[in-house]
Amino acid sequence: MNRGEEGGMVDAAFQILRYKAWNFDDVAVRTMPLTSYETVNKALARFIERGEDRAYTYLGLSAKQEGDRLWKDGTLTEEKKEHLSRMAIENLQLAAVRRYSLAMTTLGSLFFDGKLVPRDAFLAKLWWEEGFKYARAAQWFHLRPGMLEVDHIHFWGNSPDPQKAAMYYAWSGRQRISEGKLGWAELLLYDLADLNSGIELLERYRQDIAAGGKELVSDTNEDVDGQRRGFEDVAEGLSPKPDREIWPFSFDQEGKEIWEREIRSSTRLEKIDAALRLMYSRFIPRKHRMERTGLCVDRWRAC
Repeated sequence: MNRGEEGGMVDAAFQILRYKAWNFDDVAVRTMPLTSYETVNKALARFIERGEDRAYTYLGLSAKQEGDRLWKDGTLTEEKKEHLSRMAIENLQLAAVRRYSLAMTTLGSLFFDGKLVPRDAFLAKLWWEEGFKYARAAQWFHLRPGMLEVDHIHFWGNSPDPQKAAMYYAWSGRQRISEGKLGWAELLLYDLADLNSGIELLERYRQDIAAGGKELVSDTNEDVDGQRRGFEDVAEGLSPKPDREIWPFSFDQEGKEIWEREIRSSTRLEKIDAALRLMYSRFIPRKHRMERTGLCVDRWRAC
């Protein structure tokens, strides 16, 4: 990182922040001497002075992450909260207008958590949608089994839309995201999705790239390392498919294999088979085994 001076790499600051976040609950690691947020922030401010736009994203992320830690420790004072909230919002918005996806998804989490700013679920959904963090946004439209529609509307503030939920889950599920894979599998079992769910978002993805989209990341959660690329890397990573669709670089092999190869609707057995492949994906960690077990019960009902 070199304190933001010549020869330093702005991505090194992101690696430090990610490492600190990964070990947030590890007491043994938390006692180790790690680079302080103050040091990281000073380096990022220097990177901004040198014209590194990406540093806005990381500076906002640093403020949110420090606020989360102080909130969990019970040491977040009102004065510190006001300072960190202003720092997070200002820098993340500056990065968002430059089309940095990570900044948009972090803004969504900021408004959803409600720790540094008043909780606003509507703004959270909008920012997650803008940043392609669709697995999180899908819950606004997914009517869970056993929940009445009136209860869903009262809780989420909008009517359920299974087609939109399937579209969002599938986009995320194609990128090794556990939440996306399991949500897509559930909708496939209930015959509310098909093998081409999420494909319609490819056009918006291309448009975002054409508009100069930067740092187009996977819709990540705690299980997956964020994939980051610059505009040039993303453009080089796109490859044509036999059906003339273009897959984003972040789609995994499973995500590329589950799609309609003919112009027809998926059969019931094809949907169940695809759901099983998603449920038993090697990318879904063991801690999600309870959700997988529940879907297995749905699978036998569906048959």
